[in-house]
Amino acid sequence: MTEGVAPRVNGKAVLKDPPLVARIDRLMLATVVGHFLITSAHAVLHLGAGVDLSVAQLAFVVVVIIALPLYAIYRHYRHRGTAGAVLLVVSMAASFLFGFSFHFFSGTGDNIAHVHGGWALPFGVTAFALTVVELFGTVLAGAVLRRRVRIS
Repeated sequence: MTEGVAPRVNGKAVLKDPPLVARIDRLMLATVVGHFLITSAHAVLHLGAGVDLSVAQLAFVVVVIIALPLYAIYRHYRHRGTAGAVLLVVSMAASFLFGFSFHFFSGTGDNIAHVHGGWALPFGVTAFALTVVELFGTVLAGAVLRRRVRIS
């Protein structure tokens, strides 16, 4: 094997450094846990600020934004394949697009510009934090998919 060239499986580079793999896995777990905690706080702020979601939006939040990242990290740790990272990319990217569009561009009450009073600042901070964490989670899970096929 040529030095400096990563080993490949099915045309994809396989990460062979176990400490680096463990750090990436811990970072993915921390991202999902942080996302869950920020989402929980943001949900409380939705209730306090009186920002209602439609039934379809609520279903999306419960399934894609809350449950899917938790299931994705479970899959990642339990099965050690790419399915967990794929699910995490999908859930984080979908969460990012949903939150970014509703919190910053929509004309609905979910837009941070439409929340007033004492709820406005924490609502805006958690909306921004979710945007950052979801974008980071998407990029991190995508990097995992690009760099390795499985943990050996």
